[in-house]
Amino acid sequence: MKTARYLVVSLLTAAALAGCVTNYQYLSRGEIATAAGGPRSAVLYWQKDEGRLWYGKKYEQVDTSLTMRVCEEVPKPFSLGNGKHLVLFSRSGDRRVGEIADNGTVKRLAAPQPVGEDSDCGFILLDGAPTDTAHLATGTRPAVAIVCDNVRRPDRYPPIGIYAFGAVSRTETDKDRTAPDPCARP
Repeated sequence: MKTARYLVVSLLTAAALAGCVTNYQYLSRGEIATAAGGPRSAVLYWQKDEGRLWYGKKYEQVDTSLTMRVCEEVPKPFSLGNGKHLVLFSRSGDRRVGEIADNGTVKRLAAPQPVGEDSDCGFILLDGAPTDTAHLATGTRPAVAIVCDNVRRPDRYPPIGIYAFGAVSRTETDKDRTAPDPCARP
């Protein structure tokens, strides 16, 4: 009888320990130029569940899209584009004024090209190439490439170029945590 009770308690304890999933917030800080001219503090962040399910299988799920918040600006969400890379989609009236060159820099186009909605106007880069959140691990240093502008809304995008961010950090958090404030000094 004691052996059966010990076995049941042991199995329940093992199942509880094996089924541990934690929510983490990933964050990288940098500076972005603004249409008004000066640089402003910015953060890239996203949340991800990581752990193991009760039956031991590894579990990873990105809970939020990667978002760029620039101090005193509207947040800009990056989503997976057709190439399975994180992109900032265009809106009405945008035009492409640059492109990512083979060497990982942004090259200005000779003539602006109008783009329809949901075209790629910004990218998250890792080592000069577009990437996704699966490759943005702790310690990596992402960059943001902006290749569009909008004549009627000059504040929609930062000026074209590549903006380097610091190393990605990871903090345990709860799902209801508010977005990081890019204006606050760490």
